[in-house]
Amino acid sequence: DGSTIYPSSLLQPTPRYDTGIFFSSGQDPMRKDFLELLLRVFDREGLKLLPLAQFSTPLPALERAIAEDGNAGVGIELIGRDGRSWRETHSPARGLAPYYNPLNPRVQQAIVDVVDELVGRCHSHPSFAGLAVELGSAGYLQLLGSEWGVDDDTIARFEQATGLQIPAGTGSDRFSRRCEVLTTTLAAQWNRWRCEELGRFHRRLAECVTRRNARARFVLAGRGLLNGENSVDDVDQALRTGQRLETLLTARGLDFSQYRDAPGIMVLRPAQWRAPDSRLIHALDDSLNTSSSLNALFANCRLGSLFFHIPRECRVAEFDDDSPWQPAYTWLASQASVAGIENRRRYVQALAAGDAQMIFDGGWLIPMGQEETTRRLRRVVTGLPAVPFHLSKSQSQPITVRIARQEGETWIYAVNHVSQAAHVGLGLSCGVDVGGEILPEQDPVKLNSAPAGRAGSFARFQLEPYGIWACRLRDGNVTVEAVEVALPEASQQALAARIRRFDERLALARDDSRFK
Repeated sequence: DGSTIYPSSLLQPTPRYDTGIFFSSGQDPMRKDFLELLLRVFDREGLKLLPLAQFSTPLPALERAIAEDGNAGVGIELIGRDGRSWRETHSPARGLAPYYNPLNPRVQQAIVDVVDELVGRCHSHPSFAGLAVELGSAGYLQLLGSEWGVDDDTIARFEQATGLQIPAGTGSDRFSRRCEVLTTTLAAQWNRWRCEELGRFHRRLAECVTRRNARARFVLAGRGLLNGENSVDDVDQALRTGQRLETLLTARGLDFSQYRDAPGIMVLRPAQWRAPDSRLIHALDDSLNTSSSLNALFANCRLGSLFFHIPRECRVAEFDDDSPWQPAYTWLASQASVAGIENRRRYVQALAAGDAQMIFDGGWLIPMGQEETTRRLRRVVTGLPAVPFHLSKSQSQPITVRIARQEGETWIYAVNHVSQAAHVGLGLSCGVDVGGEILPEQDPVKLNSAPAGRAGSFARFQLEPYGIWACRLRDGNVTVEAVEVALPEASQQALAARIRRFDERLALARDDSRFK
């Protein structure tokens, strides 16, 4: 909300989260360092803390440059097709807006300075796990679309880098003429250059984080990617209309495949949950969270998952007049957890779709309730090594099997991404005498001899609905040769009954004259 929770010489924090300066007695004038407090608490408890910065508020260094006489501020602000900056044509939401052009070198340097200051304060703490930044149309770590960033300075650098010439002239209408060319005949080159420029900038920020701590991560949080400047830019709207998501993101300067060989960068694939007011809302969220098109955009980078729970808000105006503090605005927000086995679904889908290396789960609050349904799953996931797991060569729906090798050992996990239990058998290339443990209990792995005529061994187990099974084998060359899946009798009967009911409803619909 335009401020920080730590003292900063670069950001000039407001009293938004520290109102002590307003005491008339002068008893609390010093700004508190709440980030330092958090780091010390996390140090003490053996936890990891990863602060997040939004970069959606004015930066003093850039505002001074814009205010200077002459052309010192040219290219700093985000210019659109009418030649005016974003702030000249739009109103910020609570002061948050894409004020600056992230392609501009002075903007990039100002952001690097802030990141360098922040990491310099935190890197010595054992709990410091890195830095996350939020992508979205309300900030300036990405672009808004192909029609933004067409100022003279940016266009000159684009022409120099690509050898292309944009015949737009020098008149006041040059911005709109540029946009006509850059969104049609030169759209591919324009968007590719912008993606490369932003990719280099993001890698530069990652170097600021990892330079002081090689184990720290620079995380690109994509929560804001789900909603654009208007409904035309929304990812969920694009899914409904069949628009290509790749085109939507490259127009914003984002190509996550550029981070494939950048080990210090992790990209969070966003998903969202909210209390369903209707089946339509639930279906829209589900299509967004399970979209194969969206998964494909995150397939070629080091991947994490961000589960964002949208709270339900309620205005209680009747309490306003009774409040002892006036003026009053009574408002409630609740963030309920999904009930039962469905509470495991998001974790399993993230592992099945992309082997999420980090999983962030929350919203305005930490999800509370239904912890027992996810306790074992969480323990299994945290027990897996922090290395990429790859799909095994053998697969069988609805089970997804992934495998990894580390220090002479083989790690395997299998996830069940349906709401029915399943009996699973994994055919392994190793013998029955290979030792190993099952996570998280560390019980010994029990391997059975393969059927006659087949080499290797079999691991057999039952997976609960939206469940996970994982093991470690003391052999670094084990492969999964076969995956056998069988549903319990009760599950088969339940599925058969659902299919019959669906067929009956379909037959009734066909006989209904309204559908003819």
